[in-house]
Amino acid sequence: MLSPVKNWPVSIKPVTNQAGTGPSQCRGPSSSSRQLIAGNRPQEIAQAKNTYLATQSEAKQAYKTYERLKALLPKKLASQEDVDNAEAKAKALRHQEKATYEAWQVAILGARDEDIAQVRAQIAQAEAEVKLAEKTSPIPSYFPH
Repeated sequence: MLSPVKNWPVSIKPVTNQAGTGPSQCRGPSSSSRQLIAGNRPQEIAQAKNTYLATQSEAKQAYKTYERLKALLPKKLASQEDVDNAEAKAKALRHQEKATYEAWQVAILGARDEDIAQVRAQIAQAEAEVKLAEKTSPIPSYFPH
């Protein structure tokens, strides 16, 4: 007859690495890691470009409106408030145009080389930890590699 096991049922906790991440880190690169390494899709780059071009058109139109109102101010056909508002809108859209241009350029460039290198190093570390755990585990592994 078998004797009862003390401290039953046994609570099994997932093994974590030094960074405190769980076993999901050992299953291979996450989708965000794969996306970082692969870079932006052509559609994402096109979307960033189109956002820039639309903002550029708005900024040009706002500047033309400002110039027209400014020319009408001496003839008292436009108020100073209208000119000031048009100028503020033109400046804001010009800044927005610059920001969307930079976003488009970042989309073209993709992730930084050092960020990709860091992700690859994390993947290599996780793979090494899995191999070490498989070698040192008293329980045989039944999971396919």
